[in-house]
Amino acid sequence: MYPVDGAGPVELATGLDAPTNITYARGALYVSVGQGTPGRPIIGPNGPTRIVGEIYRITDPSN
Repeated sequence: MYPVDGAGPVELATGLDAPTNITYARGALYVSVGQGTPGRPIIGPNGPTRIVGEIYRITDPSN
């Protein structure tokens, strides 16, 4: 996040798997992960796997 007062950027979340969409509403940050295509098969180091899409609601960026 880039504060409107010109201060340096603030990291709001870590460890997200390919965040694709982000919005802020009603005091929370909402982030979708999983490349926006849940269920799509991909090849991984242990063979084929399916992407699991999720939406995270983050209410306290300090955690």
